[in-house]
Amino acid sequence: MIETTPWHEEVRDGDVECAAGEVEIRDLARGFAGALFVSLPLLFTMEMWEIARTIPDALLIGFLGISFLINAPAGATSVDYRVLAYEAP
Repeated sequence: MIETTPWHEEVRDGDVECAAGEVEIRDLARGFAGALFVSLPLLFTMEMWEIARTIPDALLIGFLGISFLINAPAGATSVDYRVLAYEAP
């Protein structure tokens, strides 16, 4: 079973005490920024647009659905921040 930590609960992140929600939002922002950093240069290459034109629409929608199904469980955090605070050295 996945355990959740309330957003307002104080957790230790490194040397700082902050709300668990702040840690979660920061981690999501870092992931989004990293994804943009990698994907935006690819978006502007002509080769990517040429490849995209040759792939059938149904296949693209299938890829989108499969990647959603693979990544959907990643949104459910299984980290208990209360335990991490006590395990920190």
